[in-house]
Amino acid sequence: MVRKNKIFIILISIVVIIGAFLIFYNIQNKSPQSPTISISEEEWDFGKIKEDERPVHSFTIKNTGREELVISRIRSSCGCAATMLSSDNIQLGKSAELKVTFNPTGYNGLIKKDIYIESNDPQLPKAKVTIIAEVESIPSPKAFLSNSQWDLGLIS
Repeated sequence: MVRKNKIFIILISIVVIIGAFLIFYNIQNKSPQSPTISISEEEWDFGKIKEDERPVHSFTIKNTGREELVISRIRSSCGCAATMLSSDNIQLGKSAELKVTFNPTGYNGLIKKDIYIESNDPQLPKAKVTIIAEVESIPSPKAFLSNSQWDLGLIS
């Protein structure tokens, strides 16, 4: 009788452990029915550029989720970074191109600027990419003015 009770308790324990494992496994593997934003790189370094250059880089935004990804807004931390998105709505498994053009006029030295991408991804509603450049200013010509005056009088 005691032996039957031990076997019964061991069997119940095994069933409970297997059941708990299966429940935990199912919870872990259930993917949420939502979009997920994935960006090709978090930052891009243009390297050394001249003040009159307009370097361009394209970031790839991919939807790795299970619903359509909608990009609602893209904004830059300054007016020096112009952006153009190939598509606001990105279907499952598809990608869009975010083209960033940097205008370094008026800047000198190391510059870091952020671009914010707002979407309907519940895990990352505001993604960020950073552009970096070391701007070399263009030497400007120097003009020397004198305060000498020439009065030619009346010329007839």
